[in-house]
Amino acid sequence: MALQNSVALGALTFLALWIFGDAIKEQTPLISLGYGLVGILSTIPAFYLAFKYHWADSSHWVVRWLALPVLAFFILLFNSIIYASLAYGHSPSDYFLLPDGMFNTTTIFNHFKNTVVYVFLVFVMQMIGARNEREIVVNRSLRPNDKAASEVTLSGGTKNSIMELDINHFLYAESDANYLKIVFDKEGIQSATLRMTLKQFEEATAAFPQVARCHRAYIVNIEQISYLETSGGKGEAHFDVFQGTIPISKTYINDIRTRLQSVG
Repeated sequence: MALQNSVALGALTFLALWIFGDAIKEQTPLISLGYGLVGILSTIPAFYLAFKYHWADSSHWVVRWLALPVLAFFILLFNSIIYASLAYGHSPSDYFLLPDGMFNTTTIFNHFKNTVVYVFLVFVMQMIGARNEREIVVNRSLRPNDKAASEVTLSGGTKNSIMELDINHFLYAESDANYLKIVFDKEGIQSATLRMTLKQFEEATAAFPQVARCHRAYIVNIEQISYLETSGGKGEAHFDVFQGTIPISKTYINDIRTRLQSVG
């Protein structure tokens, strides 16, 4: 994805400069091609870091919206200055200075303007990529259900609303107002409904780190997930024991991804 985005932007830069010419100086198609290559080489590392560390999924808006454009801006501005000076046979200082030693504000402004336009395209590509990016995180440490029992007593709002739940068989819990649907795999997929909230369920299962909130209406057993599929900052948890999926919201996607990868 990083390489594809960078090549696409580099090709667009080359075509634009080749067709319309460069605002800084007149140039040959070969120099335009060089600018396109500079764009590719400058944005590959920025896009790579953005996708590797899922900046578009970050809970911090500064990282989510600004990290990639800002990084791309400084890399591209620096590389374009070096390339432009070499392409026209000048040192970087001579290229941006007038004979009297004053800054060539026109050249500097044009470089700054062109870089901002390019980085705006980087930002657009980031948003498109984040929407279309699909990642599969496979749980390679699925634990069998024949382990020693790890039971917890769940007590609902009435004296008859009590349940003994084996966490090793627990799949997920789904909230419906003041009721909780608890789904587990014990001699087939079964479910039970208790009058309790997700918060109460979290408190009751706090001793089991594999039980995690993944959505405002769902809690899931990390160890039962076969793989996690993410796209556009959200995700779906898939299971081997049944065909349905559980939604993973943006609020919890990074935590679920990290915990799934660290299951031992």
